[in-house]
Amino acid sequence: MLTAHPSEVMRRTLAMKYQRIAALLDERDHPQLGRHEQTEIKRALLRTITEIWETDEIRRTRPTPLDEARAGMVVIEQSLWNVVPLVLRNLDLASRRHTGRPLPLDAAPITFGSWMGGDRDGNPNVTAEVTAKVCRQARGRALELYIEEIDALRRELSMRRCSDALRRVGATGAEPYRALLAAVLHDLRECAVRQPLRVVPLFERVEALAGAADCMERLFSIAWYAKRIRGRQKVMIGYSDSAKDAGQIAAAWSLYRAQEELVATARRHDVALTLFHGRGGTVARGGAPARAAILSQPPGSVNGSLRVTEQGEVIQAKYGIPSMARETLETYLAAVIEATVLPPPAPRERWREQMDRLGALAMEEFRSFVRGEADFVEYFRQATPEPELSRLTIGSRPARRGKGKGIGQLRAIPWIFAWTQTRLMLPAWLGVGKALRLAIEDGDLPGPGRDAPRLAVLPHHHRVHRDGHGQGGPRRRRALRPAPRAAAPASPRHRTTAPLPRHGGTTAQGQRPPGAA
Repeated sequence: MLTAHPSEVMRRTLAMKYQRIAALLDERDHPQLGRHEQTEIKRALLRTITEIWETDEIRRTRPTPLDEARAGMVVIEQSLWNVVPLVLRNLDLASRRHTGRPLPLDAAPITFGSWMGGDRDGNPNVTAEVTAKVCRQARGRALELYIEEIDALRRELSMRRCSDALRRVGATGAEPYRALLAAVLHDLRECAVRQPLRVVPLFERVEALAGAADCMERLFSIAWYAKRIRGRQKVMIGYSDSAKDAGQIAAAWSLYRAQEELVATARRHDVALTLFHGRGGTVARGGAPARAAILSQPPGSVNGSLRVTEQGEVIQAKYGIPSMARETLETYLAAVIEATVLPPPAPRERWREQMDRLGALAMEEFRSFVRGEADFVEYFRQATPEPELSRLTIGSRPARRGKGKGIGQLRAIPWIFAWTQTRLMLPAWLGVGKALRLAIEDGDLPGPGRDAPRLAVLPHHHRVHRDGHGQGGPRRRRALRPAPRAAAPASPRHRTTAPLPRHGGTTAQGQRPPGAA
């Protein structure tokens, strides 16, 4: 699901020029090009690079939802439109080779959707009129793309003989394939596709995730609703707001348990469940390598189907260039098949107890800092460029829900974006250190071994993540040791020096306040 989250700073015109450069470089590597062709490619590269150099990198006006939808269409037109059929053909060949059976002709293992121009979550600029206009725009462009493909087939399929089965469905005349495609083209122009809207519940915060299964239990128990969904249901779980609400460990464990409970509830009601993962690009917003993320889901939760959001800058990074798009889709396919055929073992009861304790400790520390410290909001606004981020013209959606200045009204993306600009990465580690330290002191973490749970490597992961993002050298590699209190950093733009809360992050001088892990 492609979404227009305000984290993509690249203009659409520049994205198209970068794709042009990638295509030219691929073309230049062809071994049989002559000197004239090489010269023309070099000239084309020079022209395109000059165009990029002379083009403003920054949007001077805020994009509208229509602008964002058009940008999403660029990726579909120039990359996914051709890559998806290629991936399916390769999947069909693999199926024939290993099972002796082809993919069914109507198989669609990869489908794309878009929220661009339709996502009303805190965006007053997305209205019913805007959504209708975006839908008409998308349908019109999709029709044009299909017409182009059918015209290409009509040029190719000039054969005069065809099977009896093809003649029975309307292939007539001296050129039966072209006659049939002409009829298809006519029907395509006249078609009006109508699909019923489906209810897709969303659970994000820790308390909502804890009650997700009970909510769906009540919903599945309503007779008319059970009849309407016809045994199929999507449920979305949110990573960004859950981590912003409770911290990384507590959010991850709450999401895991919610998935287990949702799968069990759906099975009791004989409902095929597809979990819809609302992930972002960064670790603190649920981002992770695709294969590792899919294989880490609870057993049974990836039962032949998975839905994920691809947000903002991630769209261009994963799908902007055809070769990258192909690799991304093949990774998703392989991981979903692996997780379905060879699901991971269920966590042992001892591991669950350890994660319950770690999650509770980490959430308590995270919330006591973010919610409990009177000076935290002021520190956040002074130590990061959060006030300036809301003025960036990179998305149509406001940075805040409502007009308040507190953390609660701030959306997850600017929350993460602000800390990232200081290389502090606070949302990814705040609370983790204290939970791990107490667990280590109590001897509650298992040692290495074949059957040891993955939480045994959490201390190492925590150190790598914290120190591996440009946060200093050896003097900073003290994962669980506090340092003397330091004053908050000052800069020319700050009117005052922000008081540093009693817990918390690394200052610009590289020191860490007491209690920070």
